[in-house]
Amino acid sequence: MMDVNKYITVADLVKAIQIGQKQDFENIFTSLGATFTGKHVYGFSSGHGALSVLIKARGWKKVGLPSFVCPRLYQAIKSAGAKPVVLDVEAKTFNLSSTSFKKQPDIQAIIVVHTFGVLADIFKIRQVLPKGVEIIEDCAHAIGVGGIGLGDHLLFSLYKQTGNIGGAMLITKTKLEEYPRLSQFDQFFKIAPRLTIFSGLRNYWRSKSNLPVSSDVIEQTFGLSSLVFNLFAVQIPEVLADLPHRRKLITFYRSCLDSRLFTFQEGQENGSGMFFNVLIKSNIPGIRNKILLKLRQNKIFCDRQWYDTMAFSQKTGRDLAEKIINIPLSDRLEKVEFINKVVRENIDG
Repeated sequence: MMDVNKYITVADLVKAIQIGQKQDFENIFTSLGATFTGKHVYGFSSGHGALSVLIKARGWKKVGLPSFVCPRLYQAIKSAGAKPVVLDVEAKTFNLSSTSFKKQPDIQAIIVVHTFGVLADIFKIRQVLPKGVEIIEDCAHAIGVGGIGLGDHLLFSLYKQTGNIGGAMLITKTKLEEYPRLSQFDQFFKIAPRLTIFSGLRNYWRSKSNLPVSSDVIEQTFGLSSLVFNLFAVQIPEVLADLPHRRKLITFYRSCLDSRLFTFQEGQENGSGMFFNVLIKSNIPGIRNKILLKLRQNKIFCDRQWYDTMAFSQKTGRDLAEKIINIPLSDRLEKVEFINKVVRENIDG
């Protein structure tokens, strides 16, 4: 199974280097559900950069996005000179609510995210979307999930489901400016710390450190490095092969985790299996972070995506940001039982 901590093996790196400069975007992304008829494909160093470039090129002034989403999307809209219009999400699926934009007739585009790999209902959204509003479909978490590729513009991440260090692909009907690429030499020094040979040291350091904090630094936009794309091409077959097993683990987690302590994201059993996503059933201030630190000290590295949307969220999105826990998938029952134990002790104690 693909390492949930998303490391890069030396063998993967060697294969990626051997592929060289050739980048076969269309074949790989067609196999992942993308359609290219009448569209262009572009590689960028980041999803933030890709989105910002697209918004500028389209000349959009108002762009809608979910209230529970990666804050980089909000920043990308602003950096492109447009106004972000925050739209509420569904409490059960965490995806964009199809009724949230009815009072926003002047938006020109909306970003629809398949949150944590659970498919948003784009058909339903299109039925009620004002005429002329375009859909940017964010597939960052949904590679391998059938039913993607229905938006006017498609955005893929090359690292959210693999051990890669970054990269994004944008498939769009709009012709865009090409950006210079970073060299393989530059990228290699970012990749080196993520090699599996350093995983023990990295996990030891993580177990002794505080919860990570998101950076507000926006990096310069570049074209996609061939090494980064090649790493994605090398690792994605394993991700896809793992999918049935990861879905079984989702069902296993749902049966083992105490539903009196957690609310589970709906639709995960048919999603991409990035994590098992839960909301903690407690309103005690700071309880989620206290639990995550305890688990971290025992080398169970849960995440809290996207805790930092609270700065701009609406009600449902803010509640999700305060209570979300992304649990890494493991075959070991004792890990699941330990999570129950830590949560129960912190809520009761």
